[in-house]
Amino acid sequence: MPISVAGMNLVEAHLRSQAAGIELVAAVAGLSLDQLRAWGPESAALSLLALHDVYFSPTSFSRKQARAVEAARANSHDLPTLKLIERFARRLTKQREAWDLRIELCSISGDEKVVARHARTRIRELAPSPAPKPGVTIRRGKELSKLTLTAPASLIEDLRPNIDENDPVGSFTAAFREGRLARPVAQTFAVMELPEYAQILGRLGDPSTPRPDSHPVPSAASGSDSTGPDLGDIVVQLSNGARITGAELIERELAEEGLVMLVDRVHGPVDLHRTQRLASDKQRIMAIGEQPTCAWDNCLCGADYAQIHHITEWRNGGETNPENLTPLCAYHNAINGLPGRGRIVRENGRIKWQPPGPRDPREPVHPHRAPRSQRLHNARTAGNTSGTASNARRDIEPNQRAASTPTGKASPSGPAPPCGDP
Repeated sequence: MPISVAGMNLVEAHLRSQAAGIELVAAVAGLSLDQLRAWGPESAALSLLALHDVYFSPTSFSRKQARAVEAARANSHDLPTLKLIERFARRLTKQREAWDLRIELCSISGDEKVVARHARTRIRELAPSPAPKPGVTIRRGKELSKLTLTAPASLIEDLRPNIDENDPVGSFTAAFREGRLARPVAQTFAVMELPEYAQILGRLGDPSTPRPDSHPVPSAASGSDSTGPDLGDIVVQLSNGARITGAELIERELAEEGLVMLVDRVHGPVDLHRTQRLASDKQRIMAIGEQPTCAWDNCLCGADYAQIHHITEWRNGGETNPENLTPLCAYHNAINGLPGRGRIVRENGRIKWQPPGPRDPREPVHPHRAPRSQRLHNARTAGNTSGTASNARRDIEPNQRAASTPTGKASPSGPAPPCGDP
């Protein structure tokens, strides 16, 4: 349907007034609410008057006000962006901080989305959300009610094993009624770094590893086992010349600690190398002992509810051994290594999150899906390719199509086989 000239002028006037930004706000000077309401919606009139009071009415922060107006003009911020800035500034109770935030946001060059992204970051720093207080909140409904428990993390984690993810309400209710809400038994888990006087020589069962002093050299009869060596405990060389196993070292150093895991300063946890992709129960325990929560920066997901992640991916040759394993929650395990997300690495024996480098502007912002323009381009390219192939099939000479043998190697309507095809 064709658009009239009057309609185009109306749309243009509206959009130009929105783009005018601070100039439109300045033009409100001397106009009353009744006058503005006679020209348009009351909500729009109130919004313009509120912005005019902020940027052009007398204030004790006149210098900051002038700087904010100058920055808004310099960056040509439109009316929606000014409204956005004001929504964030009002969240600060101190006027000095509010004006500093207005100046900072007005000084940003970019559209509304760019300003909003920066504003959300700054408001979290200037006005962080209050820490939750312990308590119970009950909201009653007609059919279903809601009970919210806010308690120390240790208590919540004690309750969590009683909840089945497939039936959370039923499992928790059954545990409550049957008196099974018991606190799980804590297991002592000590992590011991190899002392300076100890050096790893290898593993038991490896022919190249020297035998520990407590293990005699096996006889020829006992060495004829065809099942292959059992690469079990490590062999440690002490500075006094003695060779002992990892278990003997633990017995010397931490005999009263309970469950103990050896950790090398460079390689991390020390245990058996595995040939399968999935970590064993023992390897999972060691990974959790080194990293009790998801290894991603600032993630609080407990390692008991996380997945065991290969630091060097299995498909890239990463082994399933403790120095290459760490717990990651399902979400961070899925995004690890994707463009713009960073990845988990081990440096100097420690697990850390490595932030992403500069993003290639050719890559999509969301790594799972290409931008719409790129998808349309790919679709057109695929369409052109299939169209070219169809035209090529139509242009085949009739005598070439007829040359196909009646043995079923080419259908009557299909292309002839290439030259030399038997």
